[in-house]
Amino acid sequence: MKFNQKGTFYIPLANSMNREVLNSKKIREISRDFEIGAHTLNHKFLTSISNEEAEYEIKQSKVELEAIIGRSVFGFCFPGGKYRSSHIQYAIQAGFTYARTVNMFKLDYYPRIMNTTLQVYNHSKITYFIHLIKRGYFAELFQYSIPVLGNKLWDKLMFDILDYQISNDSTQKITIIHLWGHSWEIQENEMWRQLEHFFAHLNTYRIPTKTNFEISQL
Repeated sequence: MKFNQKGTFYIPLANSMNREVLNSKKIREISRDFEIGAHTLNHKFLTSISNEEAEYEIKQSKVELEAIIGRSVFGFCFPGGKYRSSHIQYAIQAGFTYARTVNMFKLDYYPRIMNTTLQVYNHSKITYFIHLIKRGYFAELFQYSIPVLGNKLWDKLMFDILDYQISNDSTQKITIIHLWGHSWEIQENEMWRQLEHFFAHLNTYRIPTKTNFEISQL
């Protein structure tokens, strides 16, 4: 809680890609200050496994995380952002309040299926454009073409987005600016200091931060 910011951690109990995962003790420690969300049992891409296995990965991840932290888990994040409509139904049946994707450059309020705005990762401008075009985000392509063309680091791009939204703020709509990242990527790319600088600067904006569950309740 160094920067007094809220956040949500989506945690698998194991990792099919052999990446290190948090143990139960660490998960409980994090849950004292942040929301804990499910991320399947084994971090498997749901579109690459059977429906039966996907259903088990989704539903059992909630059961096991709740047993660890001793309270309800409301959110689910699709590994790799990959899912089918049946997977959304499994999440609803499991009792999740909302699910989260990794679709970037989105600001609209969708309480059930949450999109994201930007990843803590220095993507190339080509990657950003491919993402926008592939998903048919033509309005977003027009809105973000200038900052993305500048090939800025993720934090500079995020501040461009924040500045634009604040200057065009309206009481008639809910705007959600959603930053996300993989802890292992941040570690491998030595971005912890960059992330700390971002949070320190973010505090000067005096805008409210919320967990994803809190957003789902707006």
